[in-house]
Amino acid sequence: MGSKHAAHIKKFAFQLILEVEVINNVWNFLNSICKALHWLGAIIMVICTFLSFIAVIARYLVGSPFTWSDEMTVLMMFWFVYLAQPLLEIEEGQLNLSILVDYLPAMVKKILRIIKEIFIIVVLTYIGFLGLEMAQKNFEINCKTPSVGFPVWFNNYLLVVVMMLIVIIKIISLLRWVPFLQKSGPDADARKEELTC
Repeated sequence: MGSKHAAHIKKFAFQLILEVEVINNVWNFLNSICKALHWLGAIIMVICTFLSFIAVIARYLVGSPFTWSDEMTVLMMFWFVYLAQPLLEIEEGQLNLSILVDYLPAMVKKILRIIKEIFIIVVLTYIGFLGLEMAQKNFEINCKTPSVGFPVWFNNYLLVVVMMLIVIIKIISLLRWVPFLQKSGPDADARKEELTC
């Protein structure tokens, strides 16, 4: 009887949560979005570097830099830093100190990793809501930067979008950890080994 119930629960969970293929397709789609944002950030970084170079030349030749170039450089630095974050999350490229975790048993590492993912989801969701509130206020008062007149709310909304994208990445990452969603076979074994590291 118990095995029958377990089979029904497993079947229901498959239907309710998502099929492995769907999760992997969503993951690949998110990966494509993150790479596109990363390249956009790289282009912005090149433009930012060029503007900084122009500002330095202007300071020495004219005696003072263009006021708008400093402001645009700050804005662009914000953009390229935040646009790179989702790809860092999806590829787990963020700096971390793993020396203590490396010596823990595989099960403990897995539990700690799940706790970490949930903690990140909670914190980023909270930051996202705060950013959304700030963006709405800046939008209502039409707050703009002094030199260029660029709308401040754009940066606030960008922060919210990036935070929510990372939250979605973390949720999908957790779904990929669900044991009964793992296929059998060598691919699944490799995936399980990757997840326990």
